[in-house]
Amino acid sequence: HSAPYEVIRDDTFRTFHDDIQFKQGVPEVRLVRLLNAFVHSVETNKNLGYVQGMSVLAAPFIYVMPEVDAFFCFRRMLLRHCPNYVYPMLEGVHAGVALLDEVLHHCDPQLFAYLASKGLNGQIYAFPSVMTFLGCSPPIGELLKIWDFLLAAGTHMAVLCAAAQYVGQRELIFSEKNPLPILHNLPLDAKRIITTAISLAHRVPDDLYGRLVRHPWDPYFVEEVQRRIRSQFAPNPSFQFTSSGVLASTPPHGAPAKTGLPSPTSSSSSSS
Repeated sequence: HSAPYEVIRDDTFRTFHDDIQFKQGVPEVRLVRLLNAFVHSVETNKNLGYVQGMSVLAAPFIYVMPEVDAFFCFRRMLLRHCPNYVYPMLEGVHAGVALLDEVLHHCDPQLFAYLASKGLNGQIYAFPSVMTFLGCSPPIGELLKIWDFLLAAGTHMAVLCAAAQYVGQRELIFSEKNPLPILHNLPLDAKRIITTAISLAHRVPDDLYGRLVRHPWDPYFVEEVQRRIRSQFAPNPSFQFTSSGVLASTPPHGAPAKTGLPSPTSSSSSSS
């Protein structure tokens, strides 16, 4: 067993606990073995280990693959495509929810303003969704379709998919005086979310899209989030954001082109 074995067991016990399809297909012991193996494989790296939400990130792999294949795919995704999401302070997740605020502020200012009027920002209502690449929402079948898209387009699109989930339910959100409970319990509609996420990707400014692309893996964001926690938010543990976002500056790389994404028109027609 790895050192965080008990923590892993506490998380795996809750992973997709209401999804009968997942529970029937994946005995808990398989998920525990995969996560223990991952922890052992990175034990020489003091910056990596088991963090909250990791069991949900492993679950789609173990659901559709044999254990060995699932382990290698899971490990490669974390270490190559989203290492910032699994550092001890979850710097990539903090950056992701800040960027989600920016996406809503730019693409749906009415929804952003309504949530802000209720004292809500991404840190409060979107942290679990961003941390797990929407894995906190059922059902597993719809999640797999979204993950097929994320693995093809890039893990950064998880933030845009999370934003798309809220934009797609904006009328329901507006109808609630206290929208927080429903924000934590929105079901997944993969076709609608993917189509809307692609539309949002084409609408956000290039500078913002560049930060979205890089936040899961670029060390700049780890340093920036750590700096802001120390200087602006410590010792207050609550992590508050302004409408302009906590990560308003551009990392020193320039903004990548929005290549590899279908046009909003083609994505809409292909998903119909």
